[in-house]
Amino acid sequence: MERVSMGERGFYQTPEIHFNRDTEKGEPFFYYTMGASVSEVLIDRFTGQLKLERSDLLIDIGESINPGIDRGQIIGGFIQGVVG
Repeated sequence: MERVSMGERGFYQTPEIHFNRDTEKGEPFFYYTMGASVSEVLIDRFTGQLKLERSDLLIDIGESINPGIDRGQIIGGFIQGVVG
């Protein structure tokens, strides 16, 4: 009787990633995510206070492996951009 391995191991090596910090040329990432956002903001003309009323985000991430993690990364990145 011939035995068959029930496990396997593999590694992914991202091809052709290079970036020269001195010349700022190259491709430091293998993928890109496209997105857009729009927000409704109320501005108090007397105090200058801002109030974020609503935000809509549209992100094209392709096929998600883990939607919960992707959603968290998107929201976290957006909040960092809002807060500064």
